[in-house]
Amino acid sequence: MNLRPILLASLAGAFSLAHAQLAHNYDLLDVNWTISFDERQDTIAGDVTNTIRPNDGAIQVAFHEGKLTIQSITVNDSSAHWTVNGEQLVVDLPAPARKDQSLKVRISYTGHPEAGVYFVDQRRAFPAKTSMVYTQGEAEDTRYWLPTYDEPDDKATVEGHIVVPHGYFALSNGKLLDVEHRGNLDVFHWKLEQPVSTYLISFVAGPYERGSEHWEALPVDYYVPTGLSTWGEAAFGGSAEKVKLYSEVTGVRYPYAKFAQTAVGDFPFGGMENVTAVTQTIRALYPPKEAPLADAADLVLHELAHQWFGDLVTCRDWSHIWLNEGFATFMPHFWHRKHDGEDFYQNMRMETLQGGWFGMEGHRRPMVETHWNVPMDIFDGNAYPGGAARMFVLMGMVGEDTFWKGVNTYLREFAYKPATTEDFFNVMSRVSGKDLDAFRKQWFYQTGLPHLTVIKSGTTLTVSQRENRPGVPQTMFDLDLDVWALNGGRWHFMKLPLHDMQATLDLGDNANGQVLVDPMLKYLTKIDYQPALSSNDVYAMWTHTSNPAVRAQLVNIAGGLPDVGALTWRLFPAEENPFWRENMSGALSPDHPAELIALTKDPNPKIARNAADILGRGSSTPEIVQRLLEIWHSGDRDRMRNVALNSLLQLTKDSALAEEAWKTDSYDDRFRSTALRFFAQNDKDRARQLALEAVGEQHTEYLRENAIGILGELKDKPGEKLVFGTLVRFLSDPGHGTKRIAVGAVQQYGDPAAVPYLEKLTDYSMYQIREPAKRAIAELSKAKK
Repeated sequence: MNLRPILLASLAGAFSLAHAQLAHNYDLLDVNWTISFDERQDTIAGDVTNTIRPNDGAIQVAFHEGKLTIQSITVNDSSAHWTVNGEQLVVDLPAPARKDQSLKVRISYTGHPEAGVYFVDQRRAFPAKTSMVYTQGEAEDTRYWLPTYDEPDDKATVEGHIVVPHGYFALSNGKLLDVEHRGNLDVFHWKLEQPVSTYLISFVAGPYERGSEHWEALPVDYYVPTGLSTWGEAAFGGSAEKVKLYSEVTGVRYPYAKFAQTAVGDFPFGGMENVTAVTQTIRALYPPKEAPLADAADLVLHELAHQWFGDLVTCRDWSHIWLNEGFATFMPHFWHRKHDGEDFYQNMRMETLQGGWFGMEGHRRPMVETHWNVPMDIFDGNAYPGGAARMFVLMGMVGEDTFWKGVNTYLREFAYKPATTEDFFNVMSRVSGKDLDAFRKQWFYQTGLPHLTVIKSGTTLTVSQRENRPGVPQTMFDLDLDVWALNGGRWHFMKLPLHDMQATLDLGDNANGQVLVDPMLKYLTKIDYQPALSSNDVYAMWTHTSNPAVRAQLVNIAGGLPDVGALTWRLFPAEENPFWRENMSGALSPDHPAELIALTKDPNPKIARNAADILGRGSSTPEIVQRLLEIWHSGDRDRMRNVALNSLLQLTKDSALAEEAWKTDSYDDRFRSTALRFFAQNDKDRARQLALEAVGEQHTEYLRENAIGILGELKDKPGEKLVFGTLVRFLSDPGHGTKRIAVGAVQQYGDPAAVPYLEKLTDYSMYQIREPAKRAIAELSKAKK
């Protein structure tokens, strides 16, 4: 490290500036980077030029870098002094910056990254048989492979050069300008002309096959490891139609030069919205025959939506992450509405509303949360279904046409810029002509959601909103509730404004019928009825409506009834709507075995799968076992066979069958995982033996991860430490998936002797390993005391 005194500052000032966190005092204009890597050593060598416009008078600027070795830095080709403080790289400018002056800060570096860049060898890439290298930047991991400004509020254009072995393909952001051949190496040159936040910069490299579609002149491609092209088509084919639909729904044409997707192994998420170059988990891939029981459509739809919500317009800071994730969870509903119908859409909307409710229950915080340890702490059920659910509430308030006009205006006004919750609502208020300030404050800055109690007493309906738990702050929402009453075979429609903690409604003659509050799922709320609605109530209301939203509400209510299975058998035989018939099939009870056996032959594979699953929850008969064995031995889908296998094992407890499954291949190795889980529940010694075998190098990563998790449950035999030694060994495994699962398994094992091994991970760069390791240490330390 160059220790030359900082220019234009005293020594005391130099010490202070070098160790303080320097404020962001420039505009990042462009990031031009080159990267090469060594797969044998898991190392990188890079060179990046950050073009910046510093604030007038600035004498230092700071970039983010994590555990990289800085080789040299120049500013406009002149050697510069730098210091590193934690993850901040402070660079001295040769002279105080002048107004509107742009500077090129070039940084050369090497590294052995723990995060940011991931090396996956061919053994860990299952079902691929080739290795791959990829990046993952969100939320704050770009700094571990690329020294630049690593926060979402400053956007820059991007140009990347990826040096790879000849025969590899390298995907990155924007448009491919050229591929330069240098003997045994190729250099892929990509350029993105639109400014983006740096967490979206990415590359994926390896032996890949390309599948290609187009929407008009736009390339819509997908890249999968060699040998998996048909799997890639099954998972990602049809993406061009999805690009078209989102362009139409938002009124903003897809804004970039291409849309591409790649599949990578050992990926910590389902997918990542890297701009123009989405990275998806390899576990999204499946053989075509597995459809429709396997389906990657919602994953594709979510990451594609981010190209508008998150990439085109980005949350200014992570407290507004719902603008990215809430909208990306919201948008897929409208694909399904067009392609699967209104019933599918309304049921999916109901599930999202419920997901938003449980998201708040699991992580009680305001939607806009300004306090966290690290940003990933707030990538939770609030941000995803919670954000989406609130958009449905807003859409119901302003009207659907107005809502989309507002979204279109928001996207256009903040295109290629960062935005906040306030920015969004300012636009929506202006477009709708409604003052949405109270709505914004109630739904985005309060902790809690409406929890309604509905009491029918005589002819009076009383609705109150209460927090029923001690110590939980009271919240209040303005709700204009619809109340529907089924009386004499006819629905009667009423209104109940609830703008305080309680309101009442005179039902009159309708008090004799069944009553539904918010039947059209207008609000994100939980409703408790006193007395509770019965299965007879739900049956009567179901048979007197075909309204998809009301039916979705009834499905939600029925799911909480103790006799939901019996109720479903009352409704199912007469139901003609294909969607609701499929939906109901998962709630049938096992007490109609003959009918269920027949349903395992239903032409709808999802109904057949549900029937096979439900058979495993009842009593065993020769007829049931025979039918499930037929599916297990001759089914044409591995997912269907696995359901039959699981049901057979539940019914028969047949260890020989489990041994047979252990020796049987499947496209995702799920048969062995099912067998292992069976032995963990029924023969712990055999389970321990198989799990210790399964963690060996010869087995797939899927099975190894399952085996590691199960070993934490099984523990060692008395006087042995074989399992313990295996688990702590995996705390240093090169696979981050196995390492992450090993942390949880060590915690479950419960031996405080693991604490020293876990402590080595408390400074690990990867959030998904570092934070669980800290929690595991805390739990094991309690056990020690």
